[in-house]
This record gives sequence, C-alpha cells and structure tokens, in this order.
Amino acid sequence: MHKNEELRAFVNVTVKEEYFRLTNDFYHALVLTQFDSCQQLAMQIDRSLEQENARSEKHDQDPVFISLTEGWFYKPIGELRQELLHPCSTKKLSLIVTQLLEKEWIETRRHPGRKFDTTKQYRLNFPKLREDLFNAGLSFPGWVSSVLYPIPAHLTAIVMPGQKEVR
Repeated sequence: MHKNEELRAFVNVTVKEEYFRLTNDFYHALVLTQFDSCQQLAMQIDRSLEQENARSEKHDQDPVFISLTEGWFYKPIGELRQELLHPCSTKKLSLIVTQLLEKEWIETRRHPGRKFDTTKQYRLNFPKLREDLFNAGLSFPGWVSSVLYPIPAHLTAIVMPGQKEVR
C-alpha cells in the first residue's frame, strides 16, 4: 500500500428484474433500482430518527430536531453517474430521469425548508409503480408470480444440501 493510498469498498451495481421488465430498458431499470436503494436508505434514516426521538422522550431528554425525509433524497446526476459506474453520459442520465418523471414512476420537488434552494429531491412514486407493475403482470420488486414467470425447468432441478427436490 502506498503512503497516501486509502482503501475503499468495491461498488456493487444491480438491476431489479421487475424494473427491467417494466421499462424494457437497462438504463431506465438501473436508475429506478438506484433510486429505490436511495429511498430505502432515506426511510431507514427516518426510522432511526423516530426511534431516537422515542428513546429521548422516554428518558425525558430533548428530541432530535431533524425533519424526516419521508423517502425524499437528493441525488445530483453526476453523483448518480458515479454510483452507477459511468454507464452513460450525464446528458443521457438526465434524459432518463426526465423520462421516468414523465412516466410518473419518480417524483421530484425542491427542498421544502429552503425557499430559494433549487436543488431537486427525488423519490419513487410507489403507488404508480405498483399499479404499472401489476398491469404488466409483475409484482412489486422482490416478488414474482410463478404463473406468469415460472422458474425455468433447468433451474428447478437444482437442490441445495438439506432441501427436498420440489417438482
């Protein structure tokens, strides 16, 4: 290791199959998946703040005065591009975000607490995504209909140690 070298973790980039099947486009699915991860993190932070406030209240301490995100997050296009390992140009990513906004799969707003702040915040529009996924015969991310998308036969024969074969 060099004198000024710092270690960093490898970046993992994933695409949720549901988003790919919905959009029929790798890049759109990639951005939806990344926004999904960002929103889940924002919601985790909200839960942590709520727990901390409950703990403070229980011990007669002042609560943490940080407003909850309600799933909203800030994500500059340049940062998004870095997180996705530079799959395309910043201009193309901006176009993809605009197209996702037009499809109403993501929402945007300005920072609610800062009147003159033009920074955009984003979050997934879960009701619209859920509806469009359902209309496309898909389940919400992480769940799949075995009727519409059966497991290929060559994969059903794989049995892990300790499991019984199911056919």
